[in-house]
Amino acid sequence: MSKYLVIGALITACIQTFISRSDLISLGNGPVASYVFMMGFAYVLSLCSTSDAFVASAFSHTFALGPLVSFLVLGPMLDFKSTLMLLSTFRTRFVID
Repeated sequence: MSKYLVIGALITACIQTFISRSDLISLGNGPVASYVFMMGFAYVLSLCSTSDAFVASAFSHTFALGPLVSFLVLGPMLDFKSTLMLLSTFRTRFVID
């Protein structure tokens, strides 16, 4: 589990370093964009549910509670690695539908 925590912390640190604070704050204040960003971030990170909480806490000062909860809920349910596993087992149309 610690490797997921370290990878998630590294990616979070890179986002907070390379994306300016004002851009993150404007994204975090958007009514729809903040949810889309955090859910997309959860999908791409593909962390375990235990590490998701540590990554979400790093964004607690930038994003409201709603986008953080959407990150915590979507992350364990749907992620990049499970999509790859589904695509290797089922047809693409079945996975997309």
